[in-house]
Amino acid sequence: MKKNIFPALLILTAVFTVMVFSCKKTTTPPAQITVGFHFHSWIGGVALDPALYASEAYPDSLGRILTFTTAQFYITNISIHTTTGGWQQPQPGLVMLKRIDNEAYTLGNINPGLIDTVKYTIGVGNPFNTQAPTAFSTTSALDSVLSSSEQALMFGSAMPGMTGMPSGYTFMNIIGRDSTDHLPLNYQIGGYTDTVNIVLTYPGGFSFSPVLPGGEVNYIHQAIDYGTLLQIFNPLNSGNTNSQFWGTNPTPANTILNRLKLNNNIIHWECSPPINC
Repeated sequence: MKKNIFPALLILTAVFTVMVFSCKKTTTPPAQITVGFHFHSWIGGVALDPALYASEAYPDSLGRILTFTTAQFYITNISIHTTTGGWQQPQPGLVMLKRIDNEAYTLGNINPGLIDTVKYTIGVGNPFNTQAPTAFSTTSALDSVLSSSEQALMFGSAMPGMTGMPSGYTFMNIIGRDSTDHLPLNYQIGGYTDTVNIVLTYPGGFSFSPVLPGGEVNYIHQAIDYGTLLQIFNPLNSGNTNSQFWGTNPTPANTILNRLKLNNNIIHWECSPPINC
């Protein structure tokens, strides 16, 4: 009697198909992690307490006793480079305002990996400088720190010394006192299209260990030393302690801008590796 082999072939085909697909390697993309900047304000290598800074006075490396009541700057174009994933932007379009009274800033999500470079821009530049503060949300937008509720901004030709000049944001604002020489400090630095590119490298890379679970922030620790930034003025005197880039004494503000462009350890990693400092 002739056997019907058709059902058997169907069974063998089905088994073979299952085996092929069950052996096929599948890759699951790594879960993203939330990252942030933990950004400290220093004077002469000493970290300021974000709750007590106005009453803290520390010497810079030149021995001058400095106190700051305001020290803040805008950060944009934040990118993080991993050795496996290349450049990543945690949150495209984010505008961050680093204040002296705050250290922790959530940036967004990236794919995990060895981080060997962090870069960003100090300042806002265009197209933000072409818009009035009223164009930005005071509460919800990525660029809410550009809104009219912020005290860090400089905008408009109605301000003293600004008649007929373009509008723009002051990207760094420093107010304080040199208690050694009994001089007030007041600097508004950069505006219009002025920006400074900061690039911090970490040869060999670092990674978060352990990685904090979803929703928790893995912080990258950095510091800015305002004492080092102002060492360009020695001695401090009435001619270099009060300067606005748009005002009648713009030279000291522009000197600080150019010093910041060189960086020279003004902004640096807080510790090595720059995690869990």
